[in-house]
Amino acid sequence: MSRSHDNAPSHISEYDQRDNRAWMYSFGAAMIPFSAFCFGHQRGVTGRVVEGMVKSPVGVYGLFLLPFATLAMEKSIYDTV
Repeated sequence: MSRSHDNAPSHISEYDQRDNRAWMYSFGAAMIPFSAFCFGHQRGVTGRVVEGMVKSPVGVYGLFLLPFATLAMEKSIYDTV
């Protein structure tokens, strides 16, 4: 007469079989694009993107699309991680 709870762990930490460094993958996957955006902003890429958008055939109205485009990029990065 064997019961299934005879082999049950005695402490809650015995249930956790994850690698302790697993969080580093998610952290790196989120921080690498974020760091690239910050580096690009520091180098003046943001101003060139805005200037390029204004000078494009879309014109000034293209600036209304930038928040949606950047939000979509950010959302895809965080959903991927």
